Amino acid sequence: MTLRTLVNIDKLFYPAWWLLWRIGGLVKVSSHDKRTAPVVVVKLMGMGSITRITSILEDRGVSKSQVLFCTFRENEDLGKLLGYPNVHYLDRGVFAFFRSCLNFLLLVKKERPRFVIDFERCSNLVGIFRILLGMAGSCPTAGFDNISSDTRKGGNQVFAVGNLGLEELVSKAAVYFEIQQYTQKYHEVTATPGQVLININASNYLLSRRYPRGKFLEVVLTLHHRNPALQFFFTGTANEREYVEELCSQLRLSGINAHNKAGDWTILELANMLATAAVFITNDSGPLHLAAYLGTPTIAIWGPTHFQQFGYSNPAIHNVHAGTSCSPCFFHPKSKHAISCNGKIDCMKDLSPQQIVTEVLAAVEVQSDVRQVRSFPGMARTPREKVVIYE
Repeated sequence: MTLRTLVNIDKLFYPAWWLLWRIGGLVKVSSHDKRTAPVVVVKLMGMGSITRITSILEDRGVSKSQVLFCTFRENEDLGKLLGYPNVHYLDRGVFAFFRSCLNFLLLVKKERPRFVIDFERCSNLVGIFRILLGMAGSCPTAGFDNISSDTRKGGNQVFAVGNLGLEELVSKAAVYFEIQQYTQKYHEVTATPGQVLININASNYLLSRRYPRGKFLEVVLTLHHRNPALQFFFTGTANEREYVEELCSQLRLSGINAHNKAGDWTILELANMLATAAVFITNDSGPLHLAAYLGTPTIAIWGPTHFQQFGYSNPAIHNVHAGTSCSPCFFHPKSKHAISCNGKIDCMKDLSPQQIVTEVLAAVEVQSDVRQVRSFPGMARTPREKVVIYE
């Protein structure tokens, strides 16, 4: 289902959201700041956004033990990888979806959380769900929408998305969490020399984030010419396998060691491969944010979206973009992207493969054999461990 289809479907729920917003403002809520109950976090879609939100909260000293996370069932493996102890999964299908939503409403009524935060951004349907959760738990709520300014109705707070990046938006919501002392573990791993992971895909959510496959071909051919010892592993979902295979077949004809792993790896297997890869090349997609979370040396290719939206300025992320004046054009799900270029996506087409090659070679050259990787359940551990205590 395309992004535009999702947005059009969501528009149908605006009258119900507007009515519930008015009714919700009349419902009495109580502040639960002194309770030990968790904060409900709702983020149904987006492997990348869920991962980035998690890393931002962790970096601000928010322990996952105080979070009751709600997301779709397909993110179950990701929830385990990120280490959330309390997650409620919503099922797909009309009847299964409403049944799992009702079960979560009953759970929230029982738990009486301190707060409900909706990170889905600009969704009328999820906004309805958030207000209902607040009414069930008799607690305040917060969400983000495409409005002109921040507004409040009773115990329901809605922040204006505007052009704010995800890090800025999460920072607004971080005040609703308790900052507690807890430990974040890092492990030292040995990088695999010459192992290059590549993600040439972007989910159907926003295909314009894809760097052209033909230009990816130029990138790999040039890298192979500069260093024939490199091995290339291509990631992706099972649905993207055919798309990936077309590129891998061309590379094999040129005598290049190209492995199509789209659909072969679980999220845990992907995480372990990212932890030890020499370098990862990707456009803006879920695996990019997972690599950033772990600390993998990553060449991130940007176009309709921008690294500043996610707060990526750390040394492990090498950001590459064409520098077009209209980029970024996609800030939130209701953004009308690719208007300035009439859908041509010049920000991707004008990006030279040589820019990417230069960043890859520089990243490989400066990295050491041993690196620190954020610990995660199921990782291939080594005896050496670094513990950071957040207070």
